[in-house]
Amino acid sequence: DKIAKWCQQMHQREWDLRKDCRQSKLTTPKVKNKWSNDLRKLDYYKLRIETQILTGHANLQRHRYIMKMEDTPICPKCTEEEETAIHLLTRCPAFAKLRWEILGKAIINENE
Repeated sequence: DKIAKWCQQMHQREWDLRKDCRQSKLTTPKVKNKWSNDLRKLDYYKLRIETQILTGHANLQRHRYIMKMEDTPICPKCTEEEETAIHLLTRCPAFAKLRWEILGKAIINENE
């Protein structure tokens, strides 16, 4: 048990020290999550979508811009900020009504 705890602490330390993985660190600040086992139960299609959302490697404007496939990372739906999964899920005005209908809030705090 001590070895497992030490390994988890070291893994978390390494994760915290990384300078890359911007979106993954936003969506997964802790290396051990309550929902990590749930991901293993998803079928391929759902797991692929979850992975894209968690890592930021989705077919969205910012990622396409980084890959030099777009001229701008700005969200074409609202033109207010970069189009990322976090933006679409939490702040994009184009999806405010849908968030309100599903979640009861138009704007979601990233920490919620």
